[in-house]
Amino acid sequence: MLTRPPLLGCVSSMNLKQIETFIWIARLGSFAAASQRLNTTQSAISTRIQELELDLGVQLFVRGRRAASLTAKGHDLLGRAEALMEQVWDIQTSVGEAEQVSGIIRMGVADLIALTWLGDLVKEIHANYRRVKLDLQIGLAMELVEKLRGGELDIVLAPGDAWRSEFSAVPLGHAEFLWMARSDFDIPDRALSPRDLQQWPIITLSSQSYHHRLVNQWFRDNKASSRNYIECNSIGVIASLTADGLGIGLIPTSFVSERLKAGELRIVTCDPQIAPVGMFALFQKDCTHPLANEIASIASRVSPLADAGERIQKADPALQ
Repeated sequence: MLTRPPLLGCVSSMNLKQIETFIWIARLGSFAAASQRLNTTQSAISTRIQELELDLGVQLFVRGRRAASLTAKGHDLLGRAEALMEQVWDIQTSVGEAEQVSGIIRMGVADLIALTWLGDLVKEIHANYRRVKLDLQIGLAMELVEKLRGGELDIVLAPGDAWRSEFSAVPLGHAEFLWMARSDFDIPDRALSPRDLQQWPIITLSSQSYHHRLVNQWFRDNKASSRNYIECNSIGVIASLTADGLGIGLIPTSFVSERLKAGELRIVTCDPQIAPVGMFALFQKDCTHPLANEIASIASRVSPLADAGERIQKADPALQ
């Protein structure tokens, strides 16, 4: 058993940085991952845990070459440590002045949101929490959600109902996705079925994306199948390739309103249409970050989609 002479009589020198470090090592499974998550050196992480173990007089981790696992005492501490940090952060956010709250929040943002209203959201966050640093990662929804699962991100703004049961999910409204083509694209000027549409190249996000999954589901549900995909990793690229006449793209109307007005693109009427796609702010149900819920609320207020979400149909439950 680890021992250490008592400091100031019976008062421990245990501090909140040590507790926070302990929690992140336990969640991420290694000292190296925790050092990246907390934006500090691995030696600083090791020092904090060594001091915490000495303060408590127990070993908290079994250290391996690349991983760290909790001891029995470590498991005993984890729930108490998370409850303690929740109380501390509740005091900071509900009692303290908002401008005094500091730290880093790692936020994953789906491409569509990043290209439309992310700037408004960042301005609003900084207006409320000037000392908070935002670490933004832009990417595909599925990739961002996987990082959220692994503790690499604190909050994700992304499309799709598929993860609502796994995470805390704050609705951000719905986005309308419609099939579009270049204005002079050689395609009949009538309502087209999925079987009609499958004969032309279809421009989508990568096969690992929610967007691609949505397109595939639409074809399958209507007994059709497109094997001629052009894949990319950006909604902006889909819009550009579609405007260049390389195929038909499923594009959010809010993103290309100017191109539609200018006549660069036209809407391809399809029957059935693809249901509007729900957007959500997602974070872990046991998230201990003080601002995850607050930033989700800010995103809900800032989102230009929020009002429309109350009036239109949710995305197909089969996609869940």
